[in-house]
Amino acid sequence: MADTEMRTVESKAVAEDMALDVIPAEKRTKWTNAAAVFAGCDLNIPIIFVGATLAQGLHFITAFVVMLVGLTLAQVYTTINAAVGADTGRPSAQLTRCAFGSITSRTLISFLLLYMNMGWYGSHVAVAASAGLQAFKIDHTDPANFWIYAIVMIFIGLIFVIPALKGQKIIAKISKVLVPLVLIVFAYAIFRVFQNLGGFGPGLKALIESEPTSPMSITSAIVLLLGCSACQWLMFSDYSRSDPKIMPDSVLAPFVGNIPVCFCIYGIGIILSTTSGTWDIIAIMSNELHMGALALLCVLIAQMTTMVVAAYSCGLAVANMFNIKSAKGKMWATIGTSAIGTVLALTGILTWLDTFLQSIAILFAPIGIILAIDHYLIRQRKWEDHSGINWIALVAMIIACAAATFIPIGYSAFTSMFIAGILYYIGMIIQAKVKPCKYTPEAWKNGKIVLTGENKIFLFGVLGGVFISFIAPFILPSPACDVVAVIGGAITLVAFIISVKGHTIFGGKEGKAETSI
Repeated sequence: MADTEMRTVESKAVAEDMALDVIPAEKRTKWTNAAAVFAGCDLNIPIIFVGATLAQGLHFITAFVVMLVGLTLAQVYTTINAAVGADTGRPSAQLTRCAFGSITSRTLISFLLLYMNMGWYGSHVAVAASAGLQAFKIDHTDPANFWIYAIVMIFIGLIFVIPALKGQKIIAKISKVLVPLVLIVFAYAIFRVFQNLGGFGPGLKALIESEPTSPMSITSAIVLLLGCSACQWLMFSDYSRSDPKIMPDSVLAPFVGNIPVCFCIYGIGIILSTTSGTWDIIAIMSNELHMGALALLCVLIAQMTTMVVAAYSCGLAVANMFNIKSAKGKMWATIGTSAIGTVLALTGILTWLDTFLQSIAILFAPIGIILAIDHYLIRQRKWEDHSGINWIALVAMIIACAAATFIPIGYSAFTSMFIAGILYYIGMIIQAKVKPCKYTPEAWKNGKIVLTGENKIFLFGVLGGVFISFIAPFILPSPACDVVAVIGGAITLVAFIISVKGHTIFGGKEGKAETSI
């Protein structure tokens, strides 16, 4: 009897964790859980590949400085999305129903979330499989070993999805265990690098004096770094929705969760690639550093932290797409999308990782800023489930994505973000004056488009900061434009914190404010 009751409680907990409904104030946990989830999410080999790309394009010291700048800049916009999630208690797949409408949310937005998360899942399956085979001295690039490689991929793709079925709490626990373990393994890899270079002093000198093999501009490097984090500008709310406070939780979770681990992971890629001249970290650890099977197996296991996050978010996106409400339905949705991600791994997704990251920056940045403007400036923080399609939001997003794709100058993420934000806000004002509809707030229908002091700070500070980052490359060369872009990011962050610092979460389903915990 007790076992039955325990299983019922556990089943109910999983169903609540996977649900699309609001997480009320009394069920919130701690911001450290969201931070732990994304710390584990950042602990992955594809991010090391990006660090390796920086090492091949920039001088050693420059690569580290640019990495830290780009990484910090990216968290500014993660903070905004984290705050919306904490304020409403809702995941990204559902948040978009307010600004974009249920049809757009359940089709286009959910599809983009699936595209991104299945892409991440597939890339990590590929890396984990190659690490596993390397541990047993099997060359995964040899055509004769393709079927072995494929079988290992399928096995990993199906096994690593299991923790995602258990919900956010188990994901956080896994991250807290695996992050220190794998960092120790990578620290040992760095030790072997310096050992091979004759010690720390001679090794550091060799790193500093090394020349990039494929030079790239600082602006291009920052674009690549933003692409790695742009998905968080929409999906961080999947985890921050359990935060008990908007501030400082929405700043602490992304900055503490992402920056320390990412600094280490990007740094590992920079160091290993600088000394070897290749981006294939698995090959470096196996062939050049001669690290044992245990170390490579740890790298394989490390992929679990990101894979379960991707699988979890895939399940939420499919649940939103097909209006799946049962725990069993969400479970099969998560398994199904993870299987598709595994198929992507079999097609060689790692060969187009750069293109994949750039597309994420273009696609997700405009959605994130539209959600923020809709939530803070238009709805005054009240989430509403709108049916149909909000053509203003959809057209603003399409124009912004097209502009970022075809304008060759600048940061594609900032281009799409600023254009989408300004078009959406102005478009909603015009709609309210010309032809009000269900997407028009009641106050606006009466001609009362009033901005509070907080609204003005958000509008001119947040959007103004984004505009500065967007326009800088058009008027200044690199690296001056990169410095200005960072200043724009700082303005955005400060303005956002000031505009929301007094807010408490909206924890009730009726949109009534609850006291912060």
